[in-house]
Amino acid sequence: MRTTDRWVTLALQAFDLRALLPTAQSRIRHQTSTLTSVFELQPTTASCRYTVQLCYRLGWRPEVRVINPTLHTREGVDRIPHTFDNDLLCLHLDDEWRPTMRLADTIVPWASEWLFYYELWLTTGVWHGGGHGEQPASHGRSASVGDHAR
Repeated sequence: MRTTDRWVTLALQAFDLRALLPTAQSRIRHQTSTLTSVFELQPTTASCRYTVQLCYRLGWRPEVRVINPTLHTREGVDRIPHTFDNDLLCLHLDDEWRPTMRLADTIVPWASEWLFYYELWLTTGVWHGGGHGEQPASHGRSASVGDHAR
């Protein structure tokens, strides 16, 4: 097995999160092999600060939700795009994240990108991030890798 094929340990994930986000509060529960981290994200300087909770059980899909402020829908819309029923953010397709990846390099920037597209959606009513087989909204330019919501 190559080193790059090994799952990243919870301790290293927590260390990476703290290095990226010095105010992150992380807790590892060894009994359940779970890391929970709470931190703030601000997708742009014009954005509000979001308190985000990341829960990761070793080997499973990381779960991310915004705990403050409460996310809301647009008038006349029943749900926020690219979320699961339990308020979890849909950050990537099934095959785009693996336990060999670092949360600080993947899930955290993807969550920030999701918040950016959420703010655009609140303003425009169009989800510009793509994902789920959708093409990002085009405004006279071709889609780039950064346009793909995970």
